[in-house]
Amino acid sequence: FNSSKTAPVFNGKDIAHLYEITFKNVNALNVTKPLSANAVTLRRVDCKRFYCNKDDSNMRAGTGIHVLPGGNPILYCCNHFVKNLMRRDAQIGYLRFDEYSVQAGFGNDDIITDIADGWIDLFDHDDFSGARITILGEKLEDSKFENYKKIYARDESFGDRISSLRFQLPDGVEYLLYEHHSFGGKRIPLEGTGKVEESRHIRFGVSSSQFL
Repeated sequence: FNSSKTAPVFNGKDIAHLYEITFKNVNALNVTKPLSANAVTLRRVDCKRFYCNKDDSNMRAGTGIHVLPGGNPILYCCNHFVKNLMRRDAQIGYLRFDEYSVQAGFGNDDIITDIADGWIDLFDHDDFSGARITILGEKLEDSKFENYKKIYARDESFGDRISSLRFQLPDGVEYLLYEHHSFGGKRIPLEGTGKVEESRHIRFGVSSSQFL
């Protein structure tokens, strides 16, 4: 929720409360009638402030959360000002949500040696702002994207939109960004050093990427 009743015109702080729901001897996916109070336990886990970076998310309109295996949560919210909530892609209608997550590697000075600990953040604005796509951990080795125009972030295709990036890969590991789809044109190598590396401004249309 936002602490200001006048949001999003005059914003306050953005606050998220996280609760854990435990079902006792019940398969939550097969519930067909109201449960008794003894069948459910609600536990408050945490309360954190998060930052919207000029987004206008409406948690009352729609929100959800996904907790990664490592315990970090990803928060999803409907956008307050979205004009066309539904898009048609292969004749399937679906909603697009704003995404908020713990920024990978933020404040991390450790040197990594395992690809499972690696990550790559790609932003559509300078200085690590705007829409972002993140490639995390063990999925890195399977992250071969032939056409960024088929990847969407904040209701828009991510093709040719990358303007800044931050990553952490083990020493000797290299991930390549390509100018054209299907791995064509000029390349930007993201060379792992084990430390967090970044580029605040890049002037290079990225349309595909893969490991070397």
